[in-house]
Amino acid sequence: MRLVPRLSLFFVGAMTIVLTVRSWIEIGRNTEAFEADMKRDHRVLGHALAAGIADAWRVGGEGDARRLVETANTISSDTRIRWVPGEGSADRLELDNEEKLSLMTSDEIQHARTGRPGELVSVFHVHGGPEGQVGLLAIHESMAERDKVARENLVAALFSLVALIAASGVLTLLLNRWLVGSPVKALVDKARRVGAGDYGGVPVLSGNDELAELAREMSAMSESIAGAQTKLASETRARIDTLEQLRHADRLATVGQLAAGIAHELGTPLAVIKGHAQMIRSGEVAADSAMDSAKVVEEQATRMTNIVRQLLDFARRRGPRGDDSELGAAVRRAVELLAPILQKKSIEVSVVAEEELRVHVDPEGLQQVLTNLIVNAVHAMGKGGKLTLSVDRVTATPPADLGPSPVECARVRVADTGTGIDPKDLPRVFEPFYTTKEPGEGTGLGLAVVYGIVRDFEGWIEVESELSRGTTFVVYLPRIRGSIASLPAPVPKEAPGP
Repeated sequence: MRLVPRLSLFFVGAMTIVLTVRSWIEIGRNTEAFEADMKRDHRVLGHALAAGIADAWRVGGEGDARRLVETANTISSDTRIRWVPGEGSADRLELDNEEKLSLMTSDEIQHARTGRPGELVSVFHVHGGPEGQVGLLAIHESMAERDKVARENLVAALFSLVALIAASGVLTLLLNRWLVGSPVKALVDKARRVGAGDYGGVPVLSGNDELAELAREMSAMSESIAGAQTKLASETRARIDTLEQLRHADRLATVGQLAAGIAHELGTPLAVIKGHAQMIRSGEVAADSAMDSAKVVEEQATRMTNIVRQLLDFARRRGPRGDDSELGAAVRRAVELLAPILQKKSIEVSVVAEEELRVHVDPEGLQQVLTNLIVNAVHAMGKGGKLTLSVDRVTATPPADLGPSPVECARVRVADTGTGIDPKDLPRVFEPFYTTKEPGEGTGLGLAVVYGIVRDFEGWIEVESELSRGTTFVVYLPRIRGSIASLPAPVPKEAPGP
């Protein structure tokens, strides 16, 4: 039920209760007053008749006394008067025990007897008869008139109550709509406009009451929200720019680490090209062999061009974009890019990607994640070791902030056999600028950048490590970005291996 009808019902209900109680009390008071008047009339009539009966009995005998009683009975059809002289009169009047006991201690009694109809019985002692005889005078009067008046009062009270309730209900409903319903509707419309992004406009209500004050506060809140959104949008743009700069700086740092290995990689084809060029210039090769030497030069030049292109593509700053990326191919490209460093460090690389898994992510961001994790593993295996990269499909439970239900993901595992991470350092590995490497060997940004990129992909990353046994980073990526959906039943997440 809406507020206005509820308030109207509340007020009308409260008024109905008050008027009903008041009418009931008023009817009770009127009934008691009517009964008190009957008792007073009985008392006056009873004392007068008792004195008259005693006088008539002394003067004219019992016959005159009875004629007086008969004459009194003709005054009112609702009143019946009985006189019983002598002893045992209480039994002949059919008085109950309570009335008999009352007559022993009182000169008169008045009792209202229930029945259909009820009646008021008043009994008086009659003194002064012959030889001091005592009799009883009883006056019986029906209470039908009292009940009739009570019913009439009840009907009048009910009619008045219904009329007051109807009038008050209509008036209360109109007042509530005017004072509450219309202002509340205006406030609701204002709230909906704010929810839809419309923060402008003046207060929807005027005046000094509570609802007008609420309207002014809503307008002030809307202005604050508009200012906060403008500020948030500006800060968000600045944050995005900062993150892009940070990621680009991290790529350039990785490029610097690749420079030495790539220089060595370029040295071999350059030497081959130089040798064949000298042979052609000096005439050491015949015309037919010159074609073969030219082909070798072309192959080595193409090889160097590919190496340089890979390096430039990795270092080039690009905006984020979503695209379908095949994880196995992305892993192999990252290994190929870092091949000179891996060979120089005598690191054995194994890539396991049995099925084609595609995720909708930024290819450049994915390449940066894989490159950073491989470079991090290379640093952990200073004296060589084994690096295992695998891609598979799993059902895993994401962190609480991404949702409580299991989701189907593509999983990338990067496992090394390096020195491992101290348990006390493990909770902080993804913090910016936190590093356990020697000065000059790392900035502490690589894993922080990886964490941010993976979160941008709506995925998450986990790490397990044991000192002197190696470290495993596990990246979970929803297969279709933006479609994290619950599965029918939870499936335990596979623990990453060493």
